[in-house]
Amino acid sequence: MQSSKGTLSAFLKNYSKTHGFIQTIGSICKNLSVRSISEDYLIIKGLSNGTRSFSGPKFVQIDLTDDCNNSCLCCWCNSALKKEKSNQRDYLDYSALIKTIDELKQMGTREITLSGGGEPFMYSRLLDVVAYIKKKGIYCQLYTNFTLATKESLRRLADLGLDRLIVSLWAADSKVYSLLHPGKDEHYFEEIKDNLAFFSKIKNKRQLVRIHNVINSINYHQLAKIADFACSARADEVSFTVVDVMPSQTDALLLNNKQREQVIQDYAKLTHNIRFVQLDEFKRRISAKESCKGEYDKEIVDTIPCYLGWLFARIRANGFVNPCLKAHQINVGNIYKQSFHEIWSSSLQQEFRNKTRAYSKADPYFYKVGNGCNSSSGCARMCDDLTRNIVLHRKLNMMPTSKLLFGLVRLEKTFLRIRHRIANFIRIINLTWVVIAYSLMLKVYRLVKNISIFPGE
Repeated sequence: MQSSKGTLSAFLKNYSKTHGFIQTIGSICKNLSVRSISEDYLIIKGLSNGTRSFSGPKFVQIDLTDDCNNSCLCCWCNSALKKEKSNQRDYLDYSALIKTIDELKQMGTREITLSGGGEPFMYSRLLDVVAYIKKKGIYCQLYTNFTLATKESLRRLADLGLDRLIVSLWAADSKVYSLLHPGKDEHYFEEIKDNLAFFSKIKNKRQLVRIHNVINSINYHQLAKIADFACSARADEVSFTVVDVMPSQTDALLLNNKQREQVIQDYAKLTHNIRFVQLDEFKRRISAKESCKGEYDKEIVDTIPCYLGWLFARIRANGFVNPCLKAHQINVGNIYKQSFHEIWSSSLQQEFRNKTRAYSKADPYFYKVGNGCNSSSGCARMCDDLTRNIVLHRKLNMMPTSKLLFGLVRLEKTFLRIRHRIANFIRIINLTWVVIAYSLMLKVYRLVKNISIFPGE
């Protein structure tokens, strides 16, 4: 995963082995499109400035609500293992949300994910939100526990053109599902399975279904079975991630060394005819030295810059805007009090850009990132936005177009400096002429004043 190393040809060779030749060519063409190059130019210009952004975020997550009908053990917000639970149940105001989506469209946002601290299906106008996002021509994906989905709502989502449905499942059978989701008996799993098969049947080929799984001490033995389940449910993708625990509350969900070894062995045996998303990143985290302590990204997080301040924003159900997925303690504004454009250009957002670009993640500023332990960097524990950073870092360092854009930005800065100097020089010349003209006028005035009109008097 060390994206800063290697050559473009080596990366493309490895990418084509994983994703196939056709998808590799498609990815190259996408990165060489006019739109992509224009976006890269604005990002590079912002990076060169250090704090400003010359375009809006490409990716935005919107938390429609904090309310949830589940108490998933691994969840930061509603886990049954939490000692203290919040009774706050916020719902985003629909009119404020629509206004913000309009702003995001104008600012060039490409992708909106509906997810967050609650279940999106608890939001009464979920389908209207999806419809409006698609009306604006923005890529839309929905992250859900899927327990509240109905055949009618799924048929509507398919008709609206939802681009990706991500179902957080964490299990391959009803027994493990019930263990990880207290209060949900086994029939919920069967309903999810049935609805997945239904949606996979009615969706079009471009719409994708992903089964997402948080691997922990309860389901660690189910990697192959989860992949089998995804294939039987006709899903398009499977993703695995490691559990990010809340210290002293959900530590029991961490994998021990023996469990980690089994996961690594099972990982190597996965040969299913389905797309595994970010599987290498999952393996790296499972194999990390301090993974038994829940610190998965300590060795990599400072090897590349963080570009999130130019790429991403999270809008929470209470209206607050966070600069990264796990920076819920860093609020840079609120859409009920400011426009999103004002928030994106605010001093707090600029501070985040400056800190992430120039500071080590061991800086106390980053103690506010993550699950609230406030004694170490949440970035080092697990960065949910690491893939976005790696993809952009690889692109900026490998793509020939990026090198040209860096040169163009440097040339533009040089031109602006020269223009500024020329403007200053012209100001000096103009000021000099004013002084000379004033001096001449003063001399003429004094000369005229001293001339006698009637000689001899």
